[in-house]
Amino acid sequence: MTISSDSDNASQFRAVARVALILAACLFSAQAAAFSSAPYFPLPDGATWTYHVSDGTTETRTVAGTKSFNGAQVKIIRDQTGSENYFTNDNAGIGYHGGFFVDTVNGNETDTYNPAFLISARDSIIGTQVSSSGSTTAVQAGATLTLSYTSASTPLAFESITVPAGTFANALHLRVTVNYSGVMNGMPVNFSKTLEEWLVRGVGSVREVSTDTMGSTPTTWELQSSNVPNIVPNAFAFPPKTVQVAGVLVVSDPVTVSGISAAAPISIVGGDYQINGGAFRSDLASVINGDHVSVRVVSPSPGLSASATLDIGGVTAAFMVTTASDTRPNPFSFTPVTDAPLGITLASNPIKVSGINTPAPISVSGGEYAVSGGAFTSAQGTVCNGCSVEVRVASAASNGATTSATLTIGGVSAAFSVTTLVPGGGPLWELFYASESGDFIGAGRTQLIQFGPAHPETSFVMPQSNGRGFQVSAPDSSFLWNLDLSAPGMRRLTAGRYEGAMRIASNTAPGLDFHGNGRGCSVQTGRFDILDIGYDASGNVQRLAARFEQHCEGAVPALFGEVRINSMVPLGSNAIRRTLADLSGDAHSDVLWRNASTGQNYLYPMNGTAILAGEGFLRT
Repeated sequence: MTISSDSDNASQFRAVARVALILAACLFSAQAAAFSSAPYFPLPDGATWTYHVSDGTTETRTVAGTKSFNGAQVKIIRDQTGSENYFTNDNAGIGYHGGFFVDTVNGNETDTYNPAFLISARDSIIGTQVSSSGSTTAVQAGATLTLSYTSASTPLAFESITVPAGTFANALHLRVTVNYSGVMNGMPVNFSKTLEEWLVRGVGSVREVSTDTMGSTPTTWELQSSNVPNIVPNAFAFPPKTVQVAGVLVVSDPVTVSGISAAAPISIVGGDYQINGGAFRSDLASVINGDHVSVRVVSPSPGLSASATLDIGGVTAAFMVTTASDTRPNPFSFTPVTDAPLGITLASNPIKVSGINTPAPISVSGGEYAVSGGAFTSAQGTVCNGCSVEVRVASAASNGATTSATLTIGGVSAAFSVTTLVPGGGPLWELFYASESGDFIGAGRTQLIQFGPAHPETSFVMPQSNGRGFQVSAPDSSFLWNLDLSAPGMRRLTAGRYEGAMRIASNTAPGLDFHGNGRGCSVQTGRFDILDIGYDASGNVQRLAARFEQHCEGAVPALFGEVRINSMVPLGSNAIRRTLADLSGDAHSDVLWRNASTGQNYLYPMNGTAILAGEGFLRT
């Protein structure tokens, strides 16, 4: 390649630079901040442009098909002299790969850019500069010259411009500066070219002005006439859609491409598209008249909208998808509690919120609620789909009375009721536990679970003759509890007090293990009382009334519980009542036992979980 200011070489560089400018300009559209470049650089086969050049000559360019060049399939733009420039307009953007230039004086020349001269990405924004760099190699008359290049391309504005071919509104004004550097014949070479280009969608370049550091006079090309197959379609639109579920793929109604006479470029931002029912894609492609195109978008979060914008030959349309907010859950219910002790706060079975797609308002009257194991509250809040909710309410202070709390989620309500025990009723089938704050197993909850013949909705397994294996569970798996009570040496349980219980019974220590709902402890300590127990002739447990106290992993917080299986012993009746208080004045809680029937009191002075000396009965 000869670096000089002679007309042949100057025209070659101008051709390369003009191509680069056209490529960059193609990336910008007046209708959107970011858009496809393809409509501003149409390359349909057979398209022609004729320009008046400021040196008094005329130049005609023609799209002469496709060829393989430097590893790419490129479009050929050929002028009347036979010189060619090679371009791509694909998903990577618009690139200039090089050219072939007829030179009857010095010999024909082939230029190759490596990598391709990328003016801009497929989508661009007015005022945003795009840079390229690499090397260009020229082969001419058996000689090879390689130079480095850098470029900066900036779309400046959309303007109205008048040329011999007419007046064009919204012509894209683009500026490209290309710098070349290297060594030729042992001498450093540095020069640059600046081109101002005006491009019209569906037409191409209508005016070009080239200046360079090797010449003082700018060269101007103005469009006289053109014959470009129409690749700008008629306007099209996608009706918006509203869905109920977020994160699903929503497909638009198809549109039919019309009004074009050659293959038009198609691209998309924000989604993907399909042509004639084919695979969905998001790369740059082309469509012809009569093709059917659908767009696909992922539905957004509830209450929001998302869109994809399809561009066909510079005509755009958006497909909008809105996900409706649904805060009304499916109906839910709480299992009522009967035969409850007096004046105790009980938690309901947990319910699982379903049927909403965005957090719903939640409130309660007459009690408190807790979400997914959190703290109980009476304040209004929100709850998510899939969250669990419990309600708690205080039982009445009199027998046979009912109290209730009503939970409302997204306008759907359900009541949790607690009815206190009516003396003289039938046998009880109940599991009760009251977990202190900090206890791992019960998580600070107080709950009464009823099972047995009157509550077929709750499954249960009777304990074995040694007291092990009792289990209650809900069919929906909202709870599952296990209780093992064992006498020392795994002997048959009898009525009485069992102190110093461990998780697994030994020959000298009883066994106590209350666990479930995915919670268990490796080390358990505590005590339990068998208030009443009965067996059938085969040694199977037929009735049981027991109370227990358990400490998980040696922690101070306790879980207190009672179980009634076919028992006439009410909760709390004839049972040892345990009260925690500092009765010895040593700043440690002590345990006071009281027999509700006899009025007897028994004191355990405590140091954490250790019983100190001085235990015994107190004066009644």
